[in-house]
Amino acid sequence: MPELHRKFGGSNAARVLQCPGYLYASRNIPKGGSSIYAERGTQLHDIQEKLRTEEILPEDVDIYKMFPDLTSEEVSEYAELTDLIYDWTEDVLDNYDIDFLEVEPFVTAQMPDTGGSIDLLGYGKDYAVLQDYKFGSIPVHAEDNAQGLFYFMCVSHDPKYQHMIEGKKLVFVIQQPALGQASIWEIPQGALELFETRFREAQALALTINPPLGAGAYCKFCPKLASCPEYIAYGRRAITMDPKDKTQLTESLFLAEKLDYWSKQVFSFAQEMIEHGESVTGYKLVAKRASRSWINVAEVEAKLKGVMNKEQYFKHTLLTPPQIEKLKKVPPGLAKFFEENTQKVSSGLT
Repeated sequence: MPELHRKFGGSNAARVLQCPGYLYASRNIPKGGSSIYAERGTQLHDIQEKLRTEEILPEDVDIYKMFPDLTSEEVSEYAELTDLIYDWTEDVLDNYDIDFLEVEPFVTAQMPDTGGSIDLLGYGKDYAVLQDYKFGSIPVHAEDNAQGLFYFMCVSHDPKYQHMIEGKKLVFVIQQPALGQASIWEIPQGALELFETRFREAQALALTINPPLGAGAYCKFCPKLASCPEYIAYGRRAITMDPKDKTQLTESLFLAEKLDYWSKQVFSFAQEMIEHGESVTGYKLVAKRASRSWINVAEVEAKLKGVMNKEQYFKHTLLTPPQIEKLKKVPPGLAKFFEENTQKVSSGLT
């Protein structure tokens, strides 16, 4: 995956539109390190990139060789997800008669520091398809998605790639296992032009001194969240309210939801600052209880294979109904059996 980054990119397009001031407000906040979830997503992206770049099938990819630190269970999971996303992508390409593909093109717009890399861009006689892979657990849908519109906007500006969408119907696709199927949005005529107008206005504000802030769903991964004035205002409002006042319950629930995530971000931000050498009066980092873990999982597995049965050192569990139904080697005729032997049980109220 390309390592180029722009101040204005697909991942922050929605936030810039609704909160132009976040970039200026968070300019001095240290960047957090990568998480294991982000690393997992990057690795799964890399596999899809390899498939399309080298024009090979999922069974031709040696996942162990690409990522030697993975456990055998992780390799199996990666293989299953790779098959799934590859098949979904093939269905999309066939349905829209896509003949030409660009893998991980880096596109730029004729706007300040604006652009980013697209996972997959293709076109045929009538359609242009822009696809994004997501491997997180939080579902993200394609319809009205600012990221998709942002990348199509950049393509329309980029001399190298703009021919791929000229005169075509535009389709944005998100391939995310958490959704259970491809999320597809056939973008209405005029939507891209309207988005560009709105984005230019928001970008112009974002490039000023102390641009306006705005709170919303897009705040969740904002680096400024822990010290955002908008959220501090929520807190000031919350402490004036009686949590058991029925007449204020709807507003109290709204504030509780906002401030629960905000408080977690405060602790996370404080930890980052201390780890970067800053001091926080009255607080310090304390090491958690240490637990033993393998230094080299692959080496331990190889050693145990010679002296123990695999059943003795591996834990096995029956796959869930949805997991079994995704397997390609399930014998036909089991649909009725599955229907009779599955149930939906709620884990409780929320």
